[in-house]
Amino acid sequence: VLHINVSQDLPKIELSETEEMILETVKTLVSGHIIEIAERTGLPTYKLQGALSALEVKGVITHLGGNRYAPV
Repeated sequence: VLHINVSQDLPKIELSETEEMILETVKTLVSGHIIEIAERTGLPTYKLQGALSALEVKGVITHLGGNRYAPV
């Protein structure tokens, strides 16, 4: 049996203010389409695409396909 304590030594994920705003919006939507996220954040979709990709790489959201995103 392997026991792993995941509460220790986890690196802190640093997010920009924009990324934090987007993440909070995605959390409230549970599963949000990029257009919904754009409307709620006031950001154009071309700016959202890069930020959503960065958030996905950081492991805090997941791309569900069809331009939909959800928190991890």
